Amino acid sequence: MEELVAQVAQNKKYSFFSKEFIREITQSVARKRQPIKEARRKLHEISSMYSGVRTEKEAREVWQFLSQNLSLKELSVLDAGAGEFPRFYPIASEVFRIKSYDALDVSSQWHASFPSQVNFEQDDVLSPQGKWTFKHYNLCLALNVVPVLEKIRPGAGSSFLRLLEQRASFTLLSLPMRSLGGRKFIGGHWLNWVEQNIDASHVAAKQEGNELLVLLKNQTRK
Repeated sequence: MEELVAQVAQNKKYSFFSKEFIREITQSVARKRQPIKEARRKLHEISSMYSGVRTEKEAREVWQFLSQNLSLKELSVLDAGAGEFPRFYPIASEVFRIKSYDALDVSSQWHASFPSQVNFEQDDVLSPQGKWTFKHYNLCLALNVVPVLEKIRPGAGSSFLRLLEQRASFTLLSLPMRSLGGRKFIGGHWLNWVEQNIDASHVAAKQEGNELLVLLKNQTRK
């Protein structure tokens, strides 16, 4: 297995992914006829799902939505599957007092662009081992995370949200309303997914462009 993982990781396009994540993807296709090709194909699909970089205007809309629907003025934030979003920390600090901002992702691609106030941790949310798993937060941002997890392994998205119920008072989800190319409406699928997989109370929901923002109040904490 380690030899397969090493061969998959040789491709520079995937050098930002953690070795643990590459191993998990490779193991999932190990029985395929061409496991290296299949692992790289899957990593390419995952990279494509994350390729849409938010503009400053879109990031501001996310934080405005939160400011309109959260009564909290001070936040400890976990940005899960963060991608490039922590770059917009200054916008968050305009509308909330940010006590702490922890960001995690399987890829370190954007880390160098984050403000110094952001604490970045490279971790695989499918097999979490990071320091964040021992903390509690006011708010977890799960932007674009669920579709990626469900693509990797069906059921992984709902499992991750159950973990977040223990780690955060509120969770903000973003779910796609249209396919990557924008041609196909897929919002119905994700609305059904929310109904079937989420027990937390819905605080608010709003469609912004091609995505649906859903703010959840988590019910349990251990």
